[in-house]
Amino acid sequence: MSIDRSQYSDNTANSLILTKRCRVLLKKTLGYVTNENRLLLKLGVPNILLNSLSTKEDKLEAETLIEELKQYDKLICEWYALEGPDDSDNGFEAA
Repeated sequence: MSIDRSQYSDNTANSLILTKRCRVLLKKTLGYVTNENRLLLKLGVPNILLNSLSTKEDKLEAETLIEELKQYDKLICEWYALEGPDDSDNGFEAA
């Protein structure tokens, strides 16, 4: 099975776009208050709403995932530079 150069480049670009979208969404999670926020407790926000908010652990997980996605992007770029469509030994046939 062969893959043409444009598809090879498109797949790499799509992977990078997807990880960027994930990072943006995770960064939004970091901006929200946590359900441990004392002000929310003083305001008497219903438990059903408090339970739907992020926890401190959720925020830490989001930070960790953002860093992992950055490393993944770096690996994709390094791999593409080494095994890109101009490399004839990459196992793909050019169109």
